[in-house]
Amino acid sequence: MDWSQAGGAQSRLELDRILEEIREGDLVVVTKHDRLARSLNDLLEIFDQIQAPGVGFRSVGEHIDTTSPAGSMAMPFAGRTVVVTHHCPHPDLIGDQQGELAAGYGSDLLGLITRFEPEAWFFGHTHHRHEAQEGQTLVRNVSLGYPQEVQDGDESVILLRGRVSEGA
Repeated sequence: MDWSQAGGAQSRLELDRILEEIREGDLVVVTKHDRLARSLNDLLEIFDQIQAPGVGFRSVGEHIDTTSPAGSMAMPFAGRTVVVTHHCPHPDLIGDQQGELAAGYGSDLLGLITRFEPEAWFFGHTHHRHEAQEGQTLVRNVSLGYPQEVQDGDESVILLRGRVSEGA
């Protein structure tokens, strides 16, 4: 692609061509996102257009790579970030599954949590209602637990643990 046109140019023929021709399996690579967009809103609009299934985006200068979970979290957008995973991202919240089985229930993703600071990270695989505050991030197990641990009528109280805030 010829990136010689300035980012502020009204008509960007090469960008228009990419947006028309992009297909599953393609990867859009830029040196910095300001070579692609004039503003954050412009970047978000372009990103929405290229975010088709199987299309990746990589900005070398900002270390954004949407082909990985960390890269997807680094992509700027307007709104809150809430991560939902099956496995536990916090080693202290694995609960009774410590030892040899710990890797089957969770991982140590504290570096990722600290770097991107999502508002909340919900998980459920350990089936124990643990939570922690890691910097600005609430890390919470939202599992109902094992069937024998849930009293009839308590299901809704436990399910509400998945809310980000009281008004949500």
